[in-house]
Amino acid sequence: ILLLNRRNMEDSSSGSQLINNYIGMRRSEKLSMLTLYFTCFIGATGYSIILTSAWEYLKDLDPDVKTKFLGFVVGSFSCGQLIGSPLLGLSTQRFGFLFPLLTCLTLMLLGNSLYAYLLAFRSTIVRKLLMVFARFIIGLGSANVAIVRSFTSVTTTLEERTAVLSNVSAAQALGFIFGPLMQLLFTTIGEKGVTVPLIQLRISMYTAPALFSIALICVNYAMFAAFFTDPDYVTSPQNPSVVATRECNGFPGSTPDNDGEDEEQPLLTRKSHPSHSDTLPHSPAAERRDRDRDNLALVLCNVLWFVILACFAFFETVMVPVYEAMFRWSEEKVVSVTSLVLGLTSFLTVAVMVAVRFLAKRVKERHILPMALACLALSFFVCLSYSSARPPVASPTQHSNSSSNDSRGCDPERYSWCHSAH
Repeated sequence: ILLLNRRNMEDSSSGSQLINNYIGMRRSEKLSMLTLYFTCFIGATGYSIILTSAWEYLKDLDPDVKTKFLGFVVGSFSCGQLIGSPLLGLSTQRFGFLFPLLTCLTLMLLGNSLYAYLLAFRSTIVRKLLMVFARFIIGLGSANVAIVRSFTSVTTTLEERTAVLSNVSAAQALGFIFGPLMQLLFTTIGEKGVTVPLIQLRISMYTAPALFSIALICVNYAMFAAFFTDPDYVTSPQNPSVVATRECNGFPGSTPDNDGEDEEQPLLTRKSHPSHSDTLPHSPAAERRDRDRDNLALVLCNVLWFVILACFAFFETVMVPVYEAMFRWSEEKVVSVTSLVLGLTSFLTVAVMVAVRFLAKRVKERHILPMALACLALSFFVCLSYSSARPPVASPTQHSNSSSNDSRGCDPERYSWCHSAH
């Protein structure tokens, strides 16, 4: 009887320790996810905060720059993300999550620092090329979204994953809202701004967004130091929390029958919750049909995502030059209006995301997608000019970067359509 009571007490103590370890691990995962939400927020803010001022900043660096070069500036960010995403995905398998995430923050810090110091270089060609390079480096750092999604797949169950990924998208959407609105605030600094002679830095409405992004990155560094737990430790087989996680997720612990084989297998390679469909028998034809259908849906979703991002990149690239040419606005007004427009459209995007959640309960998703594409196509027709008036043509006798009102408007030396468009 004494031996049995002692064994029961030991089992009870072990179970309590297991539960405490599990609760502590879940708390660390939640704090880590909050840190990564802020990381996604920074990436989206760093992308959107300079959209409305990039063209004016580019003209400040080189008054004779052509509009086509703006496409390289905007596209370099996306190229950085395209190259960085698969490389970062591979690096997490070798170095864990913390090191690649801190590397991304460092790249974003260096890119924004270079972006703020472009006026320190004398050559206009060097300024333009370094602007493209700076945005490319920032894009490499912003590819950390791929790491965030990998982290989510490791530290959440299937029931939690949808909500967590929705929070990631919400953090990015808030960044897209916050960026243009902060640029709207920075227009009060003015085009000339103030110069800090000690560090040879000019703080203007063009460089303030980069400096603000640097401040957010420093805050994120502090959050990583205080709250983030690398899943390499969380998913280690020697960590007793892993046993609690596996048993709460429906996985058996190590038993003499499997000789610890299940314990050696990392969580990344296992499903969090085996669904009922995994245990149902399938015929080879049914499995092949399901696989083909999933592949087709995956391809269509990727194509749809490509179309949406292409349209978004098109609008963001031409918005500021078109406003400037069509309405003869000053640099400050162009940046202010476009920042306000992008901020309001970001609010509308969040509202649509919330509405789709409820709409998807009544309408099938594959019926919602064509409706969304129809709205996207309609937007191009709405943006066409239906007035018979031609855009105001800038005076050819004035320099293109002059503050005179005659120098504003559609520049025939820059746009060949000034005398024919309406």
